[in-house]
Amino acid sequence: MKYSHANCCDDLGIPKVVCHGDLWISNILWSKDQSEAEIKTFIDFAGTFEGNPMFDFAMILTCTDTITRRKIEKEFIEKYFDDLKNNIRFDNFEQFNIEKLKKAYGLAMTYCASRMATAATFHKEPKQGYGNEEHEKNLVGYLDRTKFAVEDAVDFMEENFSTFFIKTDCKPVYPTIRF
Repeated sequence: MKYSHANCCDDLGIPKVVCHGDLWISNILWSKDQSEAEIKTFIDFAGTFEGNPMFDFAMILTCTDTITRRKIEKEFIEKYFDDLKNNIRFDNFEQFNIEKLKKAYGLAMTYCASRMATAATFHKEPKQGYGNEEHEKNLVGYLDRTKFAVEDAVDFMEENFSTFFIKTDCKPVYPTIRF
């Protein structure tokens, strides 16, 4: 966990930044105007830390559906890099490049995927105020996002940290969800 949060910055040669630490849809307050999706503020800074500049992006993107996440990841990283380059002054800006940010994002996303898989066990029972049908729909969506986030994390790790993997002929088996 420490590695994806902060220590990876040293290995990648990128500066650490202040991270929210728990950035997801419920910790963002939006404007009341439905025609405009404007962020008013962020809340719940209990998990704030200094570390991986891509951590909060990985947190928020793993909350989106898989198709959207996969579609916008690359564009999101490139836009962030351009914003850093054009708006923030670092003593050694050349420390940043797209490839380093992609690796930092991949490491953070790997952590987020494992966190989602662990949290899935807490989603078994419906929350207060949710019916079984609504809960089932939400749970299936969450488990799909989790499954694909874990698969993408494994792909990232195999591409970038292949020494951590033992190759086998085994195929993954996914459990059937029963309600």
